[in-house]
Amino acid sequence: MGNLIKFAEIFFVRRRWLKTGAVFLLFFSLLLSQLIVRTVEPRWDARDEVYPGFTYVIDAVREGRFPLWDPYTKGGYPFHAEPHQPTLSPVALVLGLTISDTGLGFIFYWLIHWALAGLGMLWLVRILGGTPLGGFVAAVCFSFSGFFIGNAEHTPFMVNAAYLPWILGLADLGISRKKSGYFLLAGFAMGLSSLGGYPAFVGFMGLTLGLWLVLRYSTEWRAVAIALGVVGVCTVLVWLPVLHAFFVEGVGHTERLATLDPHLANFGEPFTFPAFFTLFFPFTTFAARDWMGSDISMSDGYVGILTLPLAVYWWLSETERSKRPWWWLGFFLFMFVLSLGGRAGLRTLLYYIFPLARYVRYSSIFRLYWIFALALAGGLGFSAWARALNSQAGLSRGLLTMRALLAKQSVAVLFVAASLILFLVAHGAKWYPLPLFLPALLILPAAYLFFRFSRRDLGRVAPLVLASLALIDMGIHLHINRGTLWQRTDTIKRVEQVHVRTTKIKGEPGGRIPGHVYGNFDEQQVRKTFTTGGYTAMQVKGYENTLVQSSFSAVLQSPLRFWLAPGAEPVSDSAVALNTLAATPAGAPVPVFIDPLPSGFPATRVVPGTFGTTHIERYEPEKIEMRADVPGSSRVIMLSTERWGNGWKAFVDDSPVPILLINLYFRGIILSPGQHRIEWRYEPPRWHLLVGISISTLFLALVIGLLLVVRKQK
Repeated sequence: MGNLIKFAEIFFVRRRWLKTGAVFLLFFSLLLSQLIVRTVEPRWDARDEVYPGFTYVIDAVREGRFPLWDPYTKGGYPFHAEPHQPTLSPVALVLGLTISDTGLGFIFYWLIHWALAGLGMLWLVRILGGTPLGGFVAAVCFSFSGFFIGNAEHTPFMVNAAYLPWILGLADLGISRKKSGYFLLAGFAMGLSSLGGYPAFVGFMGLTLGLWLVLRYSTEWRAVAIALGVVGVCTVLVWLPVLHAFFVEGVGHTERLATLDPHLANFGEPFTFPAFFTLFFPFTTFAARDWMGSDISMSDGYVGILTLPLAVYWWLSETERSKRPWWWLGFFLFMFVLSLGGRAGLRTLLYYIFPLARYVRYSSIFRLYWIFALALAGGLGFSAWARALNSQAGLSRGLLTMRALLAKQSVAVLFVAASLILFLVAHGAKWYPLPLFLPALLILPAAYLFFRFSRRDLGRVAPLVLASLALIDMGIHLHINRGTLWQRTDTIKRVEQVHVRTTKIKGEPGGRIPGHVYGNFDEQQVRKTFTTGGYTAMQVKGYENTLVQSSFSAVLQSPLRFWLAPGAEPVSDSAVALNTLAATPAGAPVPVFIDPLPSGFPATRVVPGTFGTTHIERYEPEKIEMRADVPGSSRVIMLSTERWGNGWKAFVDDSPVPILLINLYFRGIILSPGQHRIEWRYEPPRWHLLVGISISTLFLALVIGLLLVVRKQK
């Protein structure tokens, strides 16, 4: 029990911190209550892609299987090879198995990670010497900043952001307290972020942690190296099954295996000049949407109108130059310049010296890190200011200093407001909505007037007033920029009413429907209907942009999934083969392109179903049982419109046979004359072994890390 209490003290120590954490969760729940009571629902990618993927994971686990293959999307694709799907996320699995409504389960999966980011910031302020109220301010400003409001639709981003303060804080504690157990706990947190997080963020987190530790502990190279090594090993081992699946099973299903073109990587979706206005006026995201130069989700950099003066106070509170947090400034500037993209140079340099940077296409997502740094500085500045009020001399000085900082902030806001108006006029704007100048129009005057006319006897409540204003500030930000967060529709509720939880079909599965029927909403993963398309990050242009939209789509939609053909043709040119397939309508002979072409097959084409017979007896995502009757005396090709994958295996009369890549994207086998029983199994190599390593690493990192942290030093 003593060890448990001691460990508990590492986190929200004592009642003040526990109460502050509870108060944060209360306000967090109130501000996002509409999501909880389901009067609104997440929009864009959160609803269209992540909710259906979450549902598919839970349905598979409830059936007692891993969600490895999704036969409902794009004619089938390796679901587990999509790195940002929560296939192995403990949080997703626990929620999915305890909440029957997977729509509600997804909302909680989303909000739990979101709240975890705020709690992590609160805790980080504590371990860096802040006060509970300062931690509350930092938590509110971070969790309701422009990154979270703007990128709420990108649920994998939220997963990564949730663990950022925990990863940095735990590794930091490991060095400052000289306890390696914290390194294991940081590895545990980073491992969790990899299971359902955006892969580019996961890879970049190593650089982020390294920069943080090197700047913080520039003379303790050995400890920094150990920390990075332990965290890196833990992360890789936890992430291993997902990485292996992506690079092995993703072949033929995604073009993201190759690095991005330098121009696309370095200049794609940067934090642009117009986006700078959002540091003061977050509604500029909408008011100047047409001139932002980046997606609406990538252009909000708001951290609170009070955060900047508080960060300045923290910087100035250390009067001696040598004591000022230069490490923080270095971290902030590095991330800020990085978010500007290739125009600032750093992003381009990183592209060539840091290989993982070649896979990141959105420079503006790096604003997470400087937003994090600003929110942290704001919380620590608030803490330093609140402490200064404890003495009589400090009370007067603290009130005057805050008044002066707010006055300067007001001047800066007026200047930016005038610049924003000139910018909008120059670009042809005809109106300036009131929300454009909020929250600053309300928060700054209220704060300044309080400090201008407050008496000394009210100075003791000044921290509470300022914290309340920070909360109102971020609440207004949430309200005016809710357009990137949620929508007043009930599509998730309606889809849940037709939710099909079983994936097992006895007999023929039937045809597919066109991929555009559900638009960008992957409703098919919830309804368990088969489509030729889908909204996923794993894309191959030839299939997506050509085949699905061509005459061949009728073949893909046919109830006949497998058929026999006596002949085949070589793939002399993949582009020619693709165009030939695209020009093949329903009812016409279908070519059979194979590379390399087995010997002994004539270049004969037949209409599907007119040569021999095939019949599916049982159809499951990872297993198909069927029969075939091959006429004549020569070998034939059994081809299909089922997508090819490295992990598929075929057994004919219980004997394994090679699987052929047919017609560029599909799978088939060679059959001899006569009647045969065929079984298809999707068994990705080493998946179960790697999952075992991943789960074991998570468990051991957590348990051993805790034991080492609470162990008494001799």
